[in-house]
Amino acid sequence: TKKTVDPINWNDGTGSVVLNAAGLDDPWSYQYDVFGNLSRATGPLAHYTTYDYDALDRLTRTTLHNGADTALEYDNLGNLKKVTDPADNVTNYTSDYLHRRRSEQTSFGTDSYLYDLAGNLIWKKDRLDQITRYDFDKLGRVVQERWKNTAGTTIRKGIKGTGAYIEKNGVFRSCCSPASNRKRRAEGWCSTFLTAVSAAAGAYGSTGWTGQTAEQLGLKSTLQRRGRPQKEPV
Repeated sequence: TKKTVDPINWNDGTGSVVLNAAGLDDPWSYQYDVFGNLSRATGPLAHYTTYDYDALDRLTRTTLHNGADTALEYDNLGNLKKVTDPADNVTNYTSDYLHRRRSEQTSFGTDSYLYDLAGNLIWKKDRLDQITRYDFDKLGRVVQERWKNTAGTTIRKGIKGTGAYIEKNGVFRSCCSPASNRKRRAEGWCSTFLTAVSAAAGAYGSTGWTGQTAEQLGLKSTLQRRGRPQKEPV
């Protein structure tokens, strides 16, 4: 089966609309196998990608027009087990019987993961042997994140009440909450932090603190642009 995409847009009859984002006059075309899997996609410059599947309709190989291919393998439970990229770089994965990722191994090292009985990720070790631990409340919300940085400093980030706190080597360093001292409230960085956290993660009482830090929320540069010292909590 072959379908050609109109240069502007095309609806495949199932509600899926494909757009020609490049605005080119030449169309994209898509071909499918007898099971409905995408088998080939050809772009305006005649560059194409082909897709191969196993008997369970799992993607096993993608091949570009220049011959570069990526191969995928699966374990007996259907979890992704191995990926080999066009440069022959191999990534190996292990998963448990609940389909949770347990490890990811490349030539650079291995990332490992552990979960609690509720399925929450509680422990992660990266390829540099740096360990991060996560604590959850009874509703499955992240309330604390702990790790050691490359300097050996133990960092804790979490919530207290409606605010966020940071500890370094067990020493309480800062707290950003409506109850913060007047000077910091007057400076405005605390309210900026809380506003962004609320927008990104929702109120803790309803959807919960997600463990995102100011840096992850893109607030670090915002605070610095406002003239706050870099040592301020982020």
